[in-house]
Amino acid sequence: MRRLGEVWHLPVSPALTGAEWSERTAAITGREVKPSTVTRPMLVGLGIFMPLLRELRETLYQWERPWLVDDTKFRAAFGAKASDADEGIRRTLEWFEGLRSS
Repeated sequence: MRRLGEVWHLPVSPALTGAEWSERTAAITGREVKPSTVTRPMLVGLGIFMPLLRELRETLYQWERPWLVDDTKFRAAFGAKASDADEGIRRTLEWFEGLRSS
């Protein structure tokens, strides 16, 4: 029986580091991908001028240490699964290319 107030995480792909995302993107595009880092002080400073960056400070914990979720309950109840990370990268790049060409 499902009750109100339970935690339900939507299906998620296996956790990847930023470096792994960059490596996969580089392999898919055939181009070098050079990741860059924005430090906490830089984000705080830029947040003075950019409201979106000011709001991102609340979610920095997701980038500063491992942040994993368990989607077992959702998968068991609904039979859903997460998208493949490489397929997600491909589709995002196709979408972005569509934006650039319009």
